[in-house]
Amino acid sequence: MSKLSYSFDEENYYGDFDTIEELINEVLNDSNFTDRIEQGENYLLINIGENVPYCDCGSDIYEDMIEFFQEIAYKESDYAENYLSNIKPEHEENFKKKLDEIWNDFKKQINDEHPFYNVENCKDYRVYTNGKYEVLDDKNR
Repeated sequence: MSKLSYSFDEENYYGDFDTIEELINEVLNDSNFTDRIEQGENYLLINIGENVPYCDCGSDIYEDMIEFFQEIAYKESDYAENYLSNIKPEHEENFKKKLDEIWNDFKKQINDEHPFYNVENCKDYRVYTNGKYEVLDDKNR
């Protein structure tokens, strides 16, 4: 199961929780929650989603690299218009694999393998002061 995060404004997400219960316990102690509860509310609406680490790979730039080198060659000579235009699928796959290896090694070297995460599959929850919670759908918002 993915790690979970919560938000009070659906923009800024907090946490990296294994379970919904851990997340709710954190929310109950969050000053955004306690400040609003002190104003007389007995529940608060929050948004909870799954953390998905950002992932990129070297092969994502394969087409851009080929096009870049084709443009450079064409600037050198008008005879280069077919340069790199007959790449066999097995060579393309091999090149993409090597790009991924180089890119992943580089990210390990700079300790930046997962620099951030996106929050997906978000749902609205009503969290009560007693720790109970419920998932909201469009009907009971």
